[in-house]
Amino acid sequence: MKRIIYQTLILFFATNIQAFDGISTKSIGLGGAVTATPPGLMAIHHNPSGLSQAREGFVYYQGLHAMAFKRKNQFSPDNSFQVLGISASQDPVANHESASGNTCLYYPIYGDAHGGIQILPLPTGMTFRPQNSRWIFATGVYMPFLQGIQFEADDPSQYQTQSYYQQHLVYASPSIAYHWSESFSLGMSVGIGQTAWGQSANLRIINDRFSQSYFLPPIPNIGPFDGFSHMQWQLRDDFSMSFNLGILWAPANNLTVGCVYRSAIPTQPKGQLEIHFSDDFMTLTRYCRNHRGFSSQLNAYGLENIDQQHSVHSVSMDQFKWPDSFQIGLQYDWSRNLCIMFDIQWTRWSHQNDYQLVFQNKDNPLFLLMDILDQPVDDRIVYPRKMKDTISYHLGMEWQVKESFKLRAGVSYHPQTVSDSHMSLMDIPDKIFMGTGFEWRWPNRWVIEQAVGIYLSTDKTIDNGSSQSLNQLDMKRSYFSPYGGQQVSSQAFGVIFSMNVRVPLSLLE
Repeated sequence: MKRIIYQTLILFFATNIQAFDGISTKSIGLGGAVTATPPGLMAIHHNPSGLSQAREGFVYYQGLHAMAFKRKNQFSPDNSFQVLGISASQDPVANHESASGNTCLYYPIYGDAHGGIQILPLPTGMTFRPQNSRWIFATGVYMPFLQGIQFEADDPSQYQTQSYYQQHLVYASPSIAYHWSESFSLGMSVGIGQTAWGQSANLRIINDRFSQSYFLPPIPNIGPFDGFSHMQWQLRDDFSMSFNLGILWAPANNLTVGCVYRSAIPTQPKGQLEIHFSDDFMTLTRYCRNHRGFSSQLNAYGLENIDQQHSVHSVSMDQFKWPDSFQIGLQYDWSRNLCIMFDIQWTRWSHQNDYQLVFQNKDNPLFLLMDILDQPVDDRIVYPRKMKDTISYHLGMEWQVKESFKLRAGVSYHPQTVSDSHMSLMDIPDKIFMGTGFEWRWPNRWVIEQAVGIYLSTDKTIDNGSSQSLNQLDMKRSYFSPYGGQQVSSQAFGVIFSMNVRVPLSLLE
């Protein structure tokens, strides 16, 4: 029974969000190597000092992103693993592979949406530089953290990722930059944003406790590999603050150095957790109530006290922060027409050593079960995570074919952010991102940029029993592992198309 509690909890905590190189069109085309060559409006994120390169007057920027994320999970049974004499090869997910899935995101006001391709009219915003001024001002809307996918209801991945999304949207970013000299600039932006988390999954426990009912008629047929409930939750924090600080320095005519620090984003998303137990499971709990000695036969004390098939509970996450990061980049002008960019980014994921789920009251099945199991809690449950700091590498090249046309290409490497011992179906293994694009300056001073990028993760294999968040075998441990008995191989793939238009508003007068 203890594992029922943690099965629900881990569905909150197993996800791992990683920054995507899709914040701006130029960033996609150069593989994220833009700290020393910040991209117009989105210098707000990549390096605010780059706003110093903005032209005079008001300039409007409008971006468009079309994205598709895919995930493949394959399950191979460990035939040496058994529960009540039932082999892991009899698990319905054994020797099955997940379908590729669809993208799932949250749109403010509208709510969550899913499909093969998602379209975001971002980033958007405006820069303003007074005539003959060294000061530049800007604000924009963009999404620095983004990940989400949905599988079919009967997909083998249903016990962790029937659907989920985790994202952060910056909806206002007042920014300022100062062009100190021809070779030095500095800038700062303040982000005001919204965090949104959502997930839906079927629940099961790989155990030898209440699944003993599998052999004891007239109890419903609930085997050790069967699901018994459905869980859905949505959390949001509509106001959270962050800041970015950057400098841009050109020590030589053919060399530019850029640095940016992006602060952590403290947030406390709140929302509701909805639990719906299956009819068979409720029949089992009802039988336990009518036959008080039966729960002891199952070694599952407390089943008789679960009398709500459907319940909704107010919850929040406490002390959660999106990670801070530091990025430094170089741009070297190899020749008059060719530039090479190289960036290194450090991201501090390690401060997410645990996640804290806070309930508004104890009148819910989770706290009831914990009390029965002599595990009293105050108002929260703490779940450990072994996140680790990462260093990513970015390389880009830009070739000016002619005065009005540039070609771009880039590649970057991103390591996974969680230890193998806590890897889940929602964590992305090490991945490579590749992008290419172009910039076209029209004679009337409009600028159009386009880029396409793909990322492909390594094919990660988690051996049976090696991950506490996926296939842990020790039933006495307080971690939930819905795929105990299975070796899991996982791979992620994504494609993103981006377009950006830059329009001086003076042209519209």
